[in-house]
Amino acid sequence: MFFVVVVSTLVQGTTLEWVAERLALVDPRPAMVVAPLEVDALGSLELVEFDVAGDHAIAGAVVRELGLPRTALIAVIARGHETIPPRGSTVIESGDRLFVLAPREREPGGPLSYDTFITDVGALAMGRTTYEWILDHEFAGKNPSDWRWPYDVPCWVFTHRELPVVPDAPITFTSGDVATVHAELLEAAGDRNVWIVGGGDLAGQFADVGLLDEVIVWIACVTLGAGAPLLRSSAR
Repeated sequence: MFFVVVVSTLVQGTTLEWVAERLALVDPRPAMVVAPLEVDALGSLELVEFDVAGDHAIAGAVVRELGLPRTALIAVIARGHETIPPRGSTVIESGDRLFVLAPREREPGGPLSYDTFITDVGALAMGRTTYEWILDHEFAGKNPSDWRWPYDVPCWVFTHRELPVVPDAPITFTSGDVATVHAELLEAAGDRNVWIVGGGDLAGQFADVGLLDEVIVWIACVTLGAGAPLLRSSAR
């Protein structure tokens, strides 16, 4: 009996990992690391975590060569079971998790300033999902009579369903094709821009018929392993 138990232990112990890999049951993501420091949720800084993969350009670079903004700082590097206080000469390795302190507030009037952007917008277009997201996040728990639409320019919402109406908002619900509605958007915008707020499917429809003049993409220092594509269409 003892022999059987020993053999069973040896066989299972040496084969379980191999079998799990063949069945795609092994999670390739880095092990979760508890942040070695805390940041006040109401403070002026936020803590951003970034996992370094082998194909990332920063793998093998030293901290001083990363070109981080002056307002950002690598506070701690988690490497295996170690936490390393980085210096300028510290080499970033594949598998490292960087804990970066960055300011929460954006620089007023800086690059991609929303205030500057929205002043040049004369009309909006959005899909049902985007419209419902605004309702859920702006008006949650409020009586419909207290809803206040966040935009003062005309807005077209593309939908085939009946949706809640925001009182006194300049919103037109439409199920028309984008080419037809595009003419109405241009007329409403005048000499200002038309903003295709989202989502990706609607933006892709405009792109498919050549009606997107500019795509502004803001890259944030957070890597998402999954999510919705930027444009759900042949425009990708």
